[in-house]
Amino acid sequence: MSLTTMIQAVKYPHRKVALKYVIRYPSLALAFFDITHRKCMTRCLTRISGRKDLNPELFSPPKYFMDYLQNLGCGNPSDYWLLLYALIRYYQPEIVVETGVGPNGASSAFILCAMRENSKGHLYSIDLPPWMANISDPVRRKGVVEYSLADGQLHRDDGSNQIGRLIPDSFKTRWTLVLGDSVTKLPLLLSDIGKLGFFFHDSLHTREQMKFEFETAWPRIDKDGFLISHDVIWNDAFLDFCNGVGGSPIIFGTLGFLKKSEST
Repeated sequence: MSLTTMIQAVKYPHRKVALKYVIRYPSLALAFFDITHRKCMTRCLTRISGRKDLNPELFSPPKYFMDYLQNLGCGNPSDYWLLLYALIRYYQPEIVVETGVGPNGASSAFILCAMRENSKGHLYSIDLPPWMANISDPVRRKGVVEYSLADGQLHRDDGSNQIGRLIPDSFKTRWTLVLGDSVTKLPLLLSDIGKLGFFFHDSLHTREQMKFEFETAWPRIDKDGFLISHDVIWNDAFLDFCNGVGGSPIIFGTLGFLKKSEST
């Protein structure tokens, strides 16, 4: 483990919240230091799908997309982006809803790439960019404005007001972006679209926000669909929600997955 990784782990004291869950979900221990790799990813998808004969191509986005990201200066893709891509390729959901896109929108780009390869699916994204959130006291550093969010995240704005910079224009026919706070926008969106296959939380990681989004989205998720949350170790909202609905989550790094079944 590198010194940088150890320093980063110490910098985020909210990760201590997850300590009480490590015995029940041992894979959470990896999340403290962001230790994931392809073998873990394949094992995770095998557990989620119940299939051992998965096509390796599920984990390999097309070359044209990877070349596109490289040209934009995006380095090696995160394992969790690849896992999201593989899940969409495997389950081929018609409707996916996510909260939180950000200036880059890497997760959104990988989801949309999978939908393009499937020739089906539509992604609805809700995003509240910092310049709309009325965040006080932003810090200016060398032409970049830094916003500290309520959950401790640090967002940087170079003045371009971009959302989803990494999403190719050719993918956007399958993408609807809704600007605003998910507290108001999510119920309205779900009322309009009805059922969905996947819900992915990646917005403000406060306990209140996560709890609200999970409870709002869960009744709308189809049987055999998924509730997915990023940064599940920032607080106990995801794991407590899973306990509350009687579900058994699967943890991959900082991602949590809960499958909807007849019993949940």
